[in-house]
Amino acid sequence: MVLRVGEAINLTINSVDFSAQTVHIKASKGNKDRVIPLGRNTSLVLTRYLEKYNPEEYIFEGIKGDKYAVDFL
Repeated sequence: MVLRVGEAINLTINSVDFSAQTVHIKASKGNKDRVIPLGRNTSLVLTRYLEKYNPEEYIFEGIKGDKYAVDFL
């Protein structure tokens, strides 16, 4: 799975389709949507991550439950 930092922090739990093994990235570069394959190993790691950290909306959430900012870019 190849993601830009901005795409990764905007991923929601609903963006990942484990049954189809895909990730739907919304408003990517050029404001276009794209679908990328989710590899088997990445799927396993992501499943463990979600079970351990139990995010509510975004896959990678800050302490307060909101998404990270890309201010450092």
